[in-house]
Amino acid sequence: MTENEFYAQLEKHKGDQYLIPHFDFSHGAGLDSKVLFLLESPGPQVRKTGLISLRNNDLSARHLNEQLTKSRADLRDIVLWNIVPWILKNGTGFATPTADEIKDARQFTRKLFEVFQKITTIVFLGRKSQREMPFYSGHTTYRLLAAHHPGAQAMAQPGRWEENVAVFKRLNAVNSCIRSKT
Repeated sequence: MTENEFYAQLEKHKGDQYLIPHFDFSHGAGLDSKVLFLLESPGPQVRKTGLISLRNNDLSARHLNEQLTKSRADLRDIVLWNIVPWILKNGTGFATPTADEIKDARQFTRKLFEVFQKITTIVFLGRKSQREMPFYSGHTTYRLLAAHHPGAQAMAQPGRWEENVAVFKRLNAVNSCIRSKT
């Protein structure tokens, strides 16, 4: 499945009242990326840019970018997405996804694996996202990791910043092994 086919199916499914953010490849990621980061749902900045991006002007994106830089993760390997990727066009800000929305979005997250065929690892960022780990454990053979959400509330807790950096450092070791086998 191509990226355009993926977006067309998602847009048809959700209809005109929803905004479907796009991937941001400006940090070097692409269709050969190996790591999918799953956050909860698009934040307010996504309304302005239309992108799920490390370059969005918000604290979550800034924290995540700094943590990835500190861990020396290869940004070319990382694609950002959300367990519920859509937001109402006429909404005013962030909306916590319902259980039904999360279940509805699963079919499209699984289709991402057809678009990004080299994915080997999924990193679930934050509690809502991490609740999806059992589902994906039963539907993929990918390596599943968990880290804290990079937002202000989670990062205000002692030790969480360093824990995220430690998780992201593991991406380097795994992807180095995968590269050496190909």
